[in-house]
Amino acid sequence: MSRLTNGWGAINTSANSDLRMDLDVLRSRSRDLAQNNDYARKFLQMLETNVVGPDGFILRSLSAKPDGSPDQTDRNSIEAGLDEWGTPGNCETSGIYSFADMQRMLIRAIGRDGEALVRRIRNPKYSHGYKQQLLDIDRLDSKYNEELPNGNLVTMGIEYDTFGAPVAYHLLTRHPGDTLRGGTAAAIKRERVPAEEVFHLFRPDRPEQTRGVP
Repeated sequence: MSRLTNGWGAINTSANSDLRMDLDVLRSRSRDLAQNNDYARKFLQMLETNVVGPDGFILRSLSAKPDGSPDQTDRNSIEAGLDEWGTPGNCETSGIYSFADMQRMLIRAIGRDGEALVRRIRNPKYSHGYKQQLLDIDRLDSKYNEELPNGNLVTMGIEYDTFGAPVAYHLLTRHPGDTLRGGTAAAIKRERVPAEEVFHLFRPDRPEQTRGVP
């Protein structure tokens, strides 16, 4: 320690320990900038424009015949099937958004909130048997941390096995800030959703990091 470094904290804590206390505040400030700061709004618009584009990601099938030559019939059928699934009412549970709309909202969420959450819903009543549900990342409770009897650890709402693989997401049944629907009491309830039913999208900065940083 010296006069220059006297006020410089140097404590080695895990990424999750750092995030556990600060993540909600970081996210709320980032959202405030996204609403009220011209530079932040422009940054998010540039993400939508340059990463997703006006039409979203487009599939180009490489289906081939047994001899290796292109199977144009299969390629056309696969691409047409995804285009049909990606229309509003087919790909997303509310029926409002197209697949391209979802992509724009997800990249915006990752840029603003640091992470995004999608639940995968399989149901034979759907025309394609499968839809996706966009969830606000606040539904994944960063304050929920627990060691379970089976040895799994819940870290900021995500349940991990002993090897650090996610096995479930403990999602709040309602947004914790949804004061229009009876306050926060209902949001205390949690639903355990298997990991294979969830896409949790974020870019980690450190090994063993469980949540994204705005």
